[in-house]
Amino acid sequence: MIRHTFILLAAMSTLVFVSLGSGEDAGAESVTPSDSLAENKDTSKEFTTKVASAKIKRGAEGLATLTIVAGKGFKWNKEYPAKVTFEGAPKHVTLAKTQLKQFGGDFKTSDKQAAVAIKMTGTAAGKETLKAKAKFSVCNDTTCVIREANIDVAVNVTK
Repeated sequence: MIRHTFILLAAMSTLVFVSLGSGEDAGAESVTPSDSLAENKDTSKEFTTKVASAKIKRGAEGLATLTIVAGKGFKWNKEYPAKVTFEGAPKHVTLAKTQLKQFGGDFKTSDKQAAVAIKMTGTAAGKETLKAKAKFSVCNDTTCVIREANIDVAVNVTK
């Protein structure tokens, strides 16, 4: 009798397990790992970026400034090898550097932000938008996160 009860309980457990795992319940919602991570994609509370555009004369040197500000409860991670990398070849300016690095002395940092001076020389009159990608890290009391941001730098070269 004990043996039959045990077999019956085992069979019922298997049926319950198969029933729950089959996904045929019309009211059940399926959550995939990517669905649960979607809420973390909004990084606006972790940092903001500000860009001061460049207006320079052809043949003259000038600069634009990128500032990355850590959000409330976050601080700039001075130990991460942050960098800003420009994409493509500019038409109206020559950049002093196409990649600026925190550990290369190109960033001025504080606890809350980093400022990057983007030095350039005007080569031809006209307006353009330089495209760059910034990779950096900010931290709160419990964790540090690595982030990337697309940066647009407006440039106006006059005669």
